[in-house]
Amino acid sequence: MRKPSEELIREVFANCAGLSQRFGSPVSPDGHLVGSPGEICAREQLGLELMGPSNEGFDARTTVGVPVESKATIRNSIFLSDKGTKREVLVVVRFDEMGQGRIVCNGPTSLAWDLVGRPQRNVQRRLSLSRLTQSAE
Repeated sequence: MRKPSEELIREVFANCAGLSQRFGSPVSPDGHLVGSPGEICAREQLGLELMGPSNEGFDARTTVGVPVESKATIRNSIFLSDKGTKREVLVVVRFDEMGQGRIVCNGPTSLAWDLVGRPQRNVQRRLSLSRLTQSAE
C-alpha cells in the first residue's frame, strides 16, 4: 500500500531532525528538498496541475489553466526572482518543523511584487510571510 504524500513529506523532515540530533549539526530541508514537497502539497490541497521539473516561467496551472508560481519555506520569508517568470498566481506553502505544510498565500502574484524589497546581491528579492499575509487580509 502506498503511503500518502503528506506522510512521506513528514518523514523527510523527521530524517533531517534525526541527522541533526545524531551529528550535532543542523540539517534542514531547503532548496528542492522543501520546494518540491511544497509543490506536491499545493497540488493536493488546491488541485493544481504540476508542470515538469524546471519548467520555464511557472510551476503549475490551476484547474482553468492559469499559470502558478509556488514557493515553499520552513522560514518566515520567501525569495522571489523576476528572471523569466510568467505566472499570475502565487501559492506559498510554509512547513512547520514536523513537515506539516500549510498554504499561507494563494492569490495574485502582483500582490507579492507590490510588497517585495530591493534585489539582493544574488538578484533575489526577500519578502516576509507576515507582510504578505497581512496585506492579503
